[in-house]
Amino acid sequence: ADEEIHGILFWQVKAMLLANAENNAKAAGLNPFVYQKSKSFLSNYKPGEVEDISWKLVSLYHDARRGIIDFGSALEKFILEV
Repeated sequence: ADEEIHGILFWQVKAMLLANAENNAKAAGLNPFVYQKSKSFLSNYKPGEVEDISWKLVSLYHDARRGIIDFGSALEKFILEV
C-alpha cells in the first residue's frame, strides 16, 4: 500500500507541474477536470515548492528501493511535513 500511496501523490504532483507549465488541458495532456483542479491546487504553494516536492518524492522512492530508508516510515514523515 505504501507504493500505491506514493504513486497517487506523485501523479497529483506531476499533474500540478503539467498544469503549471501549459496554458490549457489539451496542451498539458490532461483531462480538463484534472487540469482545472491541479491549477487550483497550485495556489496553495509558493513558486518552486511543487518542484521541490516532486524531487523529494522521487528521492524517497529511490532511497527506499536501495534499502537506505524504510519506505513506509519515510512516506509517513514526508506526508506529515507537507
